[in-house]
Amino acid sequence: MLNFNSAYNFTRTDNKTVINPFQPLFNQGKGFNYGLTATIPIFNRFNVKRLMRQAELDINYRKLIYENQRTRINIDIVVAYKNYDLQKRSLALEEENILLARENVDIVFQSYKLGFATLVQLREAQNSLELANNRLIAARYAMKLAETELLRIKGELVR
Repeated sequence: MLNFNSAYNFTRTDNKTVINPFQPLFNQGKGFNYGLTATIPIFNRFNVKRLMRQAELDINYRKLIYENQRTRINIDIVVAYKNYDLQKRSLALEEENILLARENVDIVFQSYKLGFATLVQLREAQNSLELANNRLIAARYAMKLAETELLRIKGELVR
């Protein structure tokens, strides 16, 4: 290690009486001092070794954090894709279910016209169709949410 030091000194002594005859009555000194110091550490109590070990541990810790985040992202992608696939199949089932509910209403309505079904049965078939429509809307919404989440995790959708 290399150090540079500098200083400016000013001293003034004004004696009225002197005990020692060789001592001056008036003395004034001023000057600029500077110096350069070089130090070489011979033993620093294993500080460098400790700092190196601490840096190695910090690197290992950062690697663990990186792997943890990477694993979380991979898990999130898998879960989002599975959810998307599940919602896609659920939507397909609800679309098939709506066709069956419409067909059921048509059959019950024709039976009601012919006198084989009651008004209560027709109303139940219409309620079933209404519930199927509600489930279809909910399935489409859930499908869109799952698709949006998958796109967000992939980085193709900005928040």
